[in-house]
Amino acid sequence: MEEDSMKGRDRMYQQCLRVSAAAILVASGNATLAQDQGTADETSSGSVQLAEIVVTAQKRAENLQDVPISITAVSGDDLASRAIVNPQDLHGLLPGVAFQPNNDLFVTVRGIGTFNLQPGVDSAVAYTLDGNYIAHPAELPTVLFDLERVEALRGPQGTLFGRNANAGAINFVTARPTHDFEAKGSIGFGNYDLFQTEAVLNVPVGETFAIRGAFASRKHDAYLDDGHNDEEQIAARIRALYEPNENVSLVATIDYNRRDDANIGVSECPPNADEAACDNVRWDPFDGNDEANPDDYSYVESWGAYAQLDVRLGDSMNLTYIPTYREADISYLTTPTRPFIETGTTNRMLTQELRLSSLPGSAFDWVVGAYYSRERFDQLITYYWDTNPNIPKGPNNVINFFNVDEYEAKSAAAFAQVTVPVTDTFRVTGGLRYTDESKFSAGSAHAYTGTVDDPVLVSVPTGTKISDDRITWRLGVELDVGVDSMLYANVSTGFKSGGVSQADPNIELPTTYGPETIKAYQAGSKNRFLDGRLQLNGEAFYYDYKGFQSLLASFQPSGLLYFLTINSQTARFYGAEIESSFLATPRDRFDVSVALLDTEFTRFVVGPNDFSGNEAPMSPNYTVNLGYERYFDFANGGTLKARIETQLVDDYFVTPNNFPGSRQSAYSMSAANLSYTAPSDKWTVTAWIRNIENEGVIYNANPPGTRPVTIAYPFPPRTYGVTLVARMW
Repeated sequence: MEEDSMKGRDRMYQQCLRVSAAAILVASGNATLAQDQGTADETSSGSVQLAEIVVTAQKRAENLQDVPISITAVSGDDLASRAIVNPQDLHGLLPGVAFQPNNDLFVTVRGIGTFNLQPGVDSAVAYTLDGNYIAHPAELPTVLFDLERVEALRGPQGTLFGRNANAGAINFVTARPTHDFEAKGSIGFGNYDLFQTEAVLNVPVGETFAIRGAFASRKHDAYLDDGHNDEEQIAARIRALYEPNENVSLVATIDYNRRDDANIGVSECPPNADEAACDNVRWDPFDGNDEANPDDYSYVESWGAYAQLDVRLGDSMNLTYIPTYREADISYLTTPTRPFIETGTTNRMLTQELRLSSLPGSAFDWVVGAYYSRERFDQLITYYWDTNPNIPKGPNNVINFFNVDEYEAKSAAAFAQVTVPVTDTFRVTGGLRYTDESKFSAGSAHAYTGTVDDPVLVSVPTGTKISDDRITWRLGVELDVGVDSMLYANVSTGFKSGGVSQADPNIELPTTYGPETIKAYQAGSKNRFLDGRLQLNGEAFYYDYKGFQSLLASFQPSGLLYFLTINSQTARFYGAEIESSFLATPRDRFDVSVALLDTEFTRFVVGPNDFSGNEAPMSPNYTVNLGYERYFDFANGGTLKARIETQLVDDYFVTPNNFPGSRQSAYSMSAANLSYTAPSDKWTVTAWIRNIENEGVIYNANPPGTRPVTIAYPFPPRTYGVTLVARMW
């Protein structure tokens, strides 16, 4: 059976490679939908080429084609033309990257993500907002508005981004204030009673100061029949720019975000069906849950203040200083499983980063820096079970609860990276980062034991501390094989922090856990042909991954139930991505991307269960993205842009244990949009539709347990709407 499976997989890979090659050659190729963003630049000779994209993946502004990293960028204009406001709608736009509509922004990159959501467990994907590291996705804005771009970096970024970037990094870059007046507003409507707004005002004040304010809101009814998967949120941001001279620039920002909805929902497999009968999600994933609680809720309120100071020091270097403070209040009640879970968390985080870097045109490209962060939170987790009369319970059907009275995580790091030109066409890059960190937790665990008629509350103190230090590094080479063609290869390492479980430190099982580590081998090529009209990028990779942080539930003789994080797994990941963009004419663009992925947990033992040989979640063997975009010009000066795109995805599992009901079958999901822009760009109206097929696709599932059904968490159904944008300048 294993041999047949491998042969089948080889045939699939060969077929997918043929399809992708044919698409690139016949359709003249085309990069991921996000590589170009549909805007053409006119050269000095009058010819038209794909627009250049500037990114900050290496802590400096560079042309995307000059960065020896697998990276895709989506511009703010492209997000607006697709009417993408929620981060989950980025799913399908970035090759090898999956966005999931969870309570938090939950992302996997090339099959690596965070599948353990216990308190204090860090993310495997680094998230930044305007260059500021965000430790936990819940603290990120959940509305995308007034953005310059979104960058997705694939592969470990352990040197420049540091810890918790094993999978890669997602960078959200908001629009900076400018010295030009700008005002715009948008309003959108759609099915499920969607209503969304956005307003932006940019005001210059004299020649040295400018201020920019932005506001957004989004609301829609439940996607599921039981009232779950609705959305109601608002967000605001104020940015101020001060440039007293050409050598000094200061941008200060304050943002606010609030989300208040009925929480994520699930749909059930048909009653009395076993796990295998739920394979391929043959039930309606939008039915919802027969036992859904109308009192479920999810509430997140967060704010942040941060700044970036850039000072040019002579003719050789630039100094950058970025201080940040963020605070979030998070609470939710979720009832798709039994027992019910209610959580309340207050999180506070302070970070500071100081960098010195070379100026463009220097003999060497280099950056050195230091980083410090301190995170604190307190949390209360309560478990209720109102439907089980056979267990002891306290007031309000509480069976147990956990207090995290104090949690603190500190991290300090120093880093450096330099690129040395050995010849005019060959360069070598070396990078090193040292990180020292510690975590401390103190709290208590409580459970009702005894009998139903005479419940007894048992309480014990919990918490301990851990410290660690790590060195991560990167070694890379680049070779220019043409004016617009580059080959590159990198070997790099990274780690995802260890931590402290919320448990009695005196139990026999370990209450601390070590880091996840990765060593990655990546080789790729970036190219532009046909006078800049064809862009073709690709990368192959192999990852050696160790120390996966798994969740282990442990009942103690005292009657307490602990959820422990343990290091249980080693894994390997390998694959490749091809992205291309082709500007066939000044008005026609084609997009093609192919992502191939193979994953395996070579060792995966959790308690009595051995899942060795399983696939990593959200890891389809192939994903193909196809897109076509057409511009039409009108005599009055108006323009019409039409775009259609589709994603073809192989089957995959959504849980690490790969139980049958957690397998999502292969599917296609398509989207389209049509935008008309009036003369002089005064207003734009866009009609859009996503998930045209109304495909029921899941991103998580739970096997039968305390309830005798398999439940699955679905992506949104078919959605459509119209957005109107008006501008003044």
